[in-house]
Amino acid sequence: MGAEYGRQWITVRNPRGAELLALVEEELDCAPVTSRGDRRQAVQQGIDAYDRALRLPRWLAELVGGGFRTVIDALPVFPLALAGSLLVRLVLEKTGKGSWTSAPIQTTVSTLAADLLIAAATACLDLSLLRQDWLPLSVLAVVGLVWNLGVLLLLAPRILPSPWFERGIIEFGQGTGVAASGLLLLRMADPNDESDALPAFSIKQLILQPLIAGGVITVAAPLAVMQFGLATWTGLCLALVLLWIGLGIWLARR
Repeated sequence: MGAEYGRQWITVRNPRGAELLALVEEELDCAPVTSRGDRRQAVQQGIDAYDRALRLPRWLAELVGGGFRTVIDALPVFPLALAGSLLVRLVLEKTGKGSWTSAPIQTTVSTLAADLLIAAATACLDLSLLRQDWLPLSVLAVVGLVWNLGVLLLLAPRILPSPWFERGIIEFGQGTGVAASGLLLLRMADPNDESDALPAFSIKQLILQPLIAGGVITVAAPLAVMQFGLATWTGLCLALVLLWIGLGIWLARR
């Protein structure tokens, strides 16, 4: 493919992709292509792999129908990518090829992907809707911040094992932003990596991410609100929150 070792390809598929790339291109260390040839097959293989990964869920969606089919059609690729990466890591460890992975390259790729994702999300914002609904959005932001602070300062000491603050601060960062925010706060609270908060958080993410934060529940929530109404969905969520809080306090006292 003609790229020097240590560099990663960026594939621009359409004019919108070119516009999004232009937003962050000044921050990238770009290099010219060092070979020639038809690279369409390499791109098409990635698209085919995504289609094959969704083949079984789509078959189940056609079989079941209804809301399940709608959820599968709207399901983002992230949960599938997470499951695939876990499978690849498992195979590498079982075959003794764990050294094939490169943490620096993975960090570089993940950082670039996050920058492109943020740029794409920001570019797609409809500012007129933000101006129109600034009051409810502001209320939600303030209430969400107060809730996360309350969970960190009141519930975390009673539920989480020691060191509760390091375990709680990473969850606070994710709850008010993204996982990267939580990791940054953890690095500030535990610069020498003396706690076991990061392994516990990583294991939790493997279970959490396919469900929420871009997973199945995230996709199903708007459909449930439309189907059953906002009051019913809010009541269900409140009941689940109280259930998990009670369960956490009970387990912590055992």
